[in-house]
Formats: sequence, C-alpha cells, structure tokens
Amino acid sequence: SFTATVASSHLQTNIKVIKQFLPVDIQLSQTDNSAVQVDLS
Repeated sequence: SFTATVASSHLQTNIKVIKQFLPVDIQLSQTDNSAVQVDLS
C-alpha cells in the first residue's frame, strides 16, 4: 500500500490500466489527514 495526497485523475487512470493487465484488487480510502490510502491485494 501507499499514501497519495489526492486521488488525482492520473491515479484513477493508472488504476484502470493496472487492472486491465493484472489480477489485482485496488482499494482507495480516505485517511485522517485528508490523504488517500491506496491498498493493493
């Protein structure tokens, strides 16, 4: 997992591309400090 400052359109696009090629589940969740936690499984 990693933390991003915002769920930018670039991040959203990369998630879509990754999911087309890899059998991975990607979840976004808001953190306490308004950042975005990105979890991959």
